[in-house]
Amino acid sequence: MLDALRAQYPGWPQPFTPPPPVYKIVPIEGTGLGMVATEDIAGGATIARERPIFLMPRVIPASPAERRRIDDSVVRMLHSENRRAFYALKNAQGNAAPSEVRGIMGTNSFEAGPFPTYPARYAGMARDMSRANHSCSPNATHSFDPATLTHVLRAFHSIRAGEEVTISYLSDTLVSYEARQEELSCGYHFKCGCKVCRLSGEARMVSAISRRVIRERTYPGPMREDEAAFEVWLSNAVRRNASARDPSKGMSLQLPEMDALVWASMEQEGCYEPGLWELVLERLVKASAVLENEDAVRHYAKKAAELRTAQSGSDGGWYAVAENPRQTEWWAKRSM
Repeated sequence: MLDALRAQYPGWPQPFTPPPPVYKIVPIEGTGLGMVATEDIAGGATIARERPIFLMPRVIPASPAERRRIDDSVVRMLHSENRRAFYALKNAQGNAAPSEVRGIMGTNSFEAGPFPTYPARYAGMARDMSRANHSCSPNATHSFDPATLTHVLRAFHSIRAGEEVTISYLSDTLVSYEARQEELSCGYHFKCGCKVCRLSGEARMVSAISRRVIRERTYPGPMREDEAAFEVWLSNAVRRNASARDPSKGMSLQLPEMDALVWASMEQEGCYEPGLWELVLERLVKASAVLENEDAVRHYAKKAAELRTAQSGSDGGWYAVAENPRQTEWWAKRSM
């Protein structure tokens, strides 16, 4: 694996420059320590980038006693400061964990990889990022960069100074309130009190419906339906543009209804479903360009740039669209 890494990433691990500090680790009422922004953070911006204290396979094919010996020996080899930082983290699994080391890892580690030629799943311990608390409507997301061997935390959207930086511990943020609480209780032994879980009555019902709307649009059938509906909308809009002297005046067409609804639901819930949000925003950008709505093109393209950067480190060309809405091929489109 080491040879493959060096072949793919010359000089591996490649050097990196940590971003300027924009957070501090402080006590948070009810959750222990947490990460709080010390200045305003823009959507897509890097909050933290750090090399893991250590990496370890999620699964080690050995007897329980041998695994415990390996775990303990790895932690013993750490620098004393890192070792203290590791043992200061919570072991939510308690005695149910095969060892204290595995319990702390299971509670606080991040996915690391993938690594070339080696399919095993790795867990990485990030010293500061491991202090980020959970929210069912997180404002930040984690990724791993194999080239620099770093964990990266970026903002989904703007975060104000003094606001807590949160991530999701859930395998699926779109499930019901009850299902979210059950997963967090079983895996981490706490009851979530985030802003979404504090909702009650009608507000909680609206939240549940919004998440269900997002979930349903991720299924293959509805995804095909939404694409087909957009093509019909686009055909009507282009035909109208072609027959109008000034399509920007008197334009009665609205943005595609389902895409507008899904995006509004994502914004409301803070749930940007991979594989869906970019398709939705792409259609909204195209539709806004056809309708010659510069502000809307900028708005949706900027959101796409922030989310793409947050999840991958690259804006995917969306900032260029936001800067020059009239330069897209869809602006005032009159033919298919």
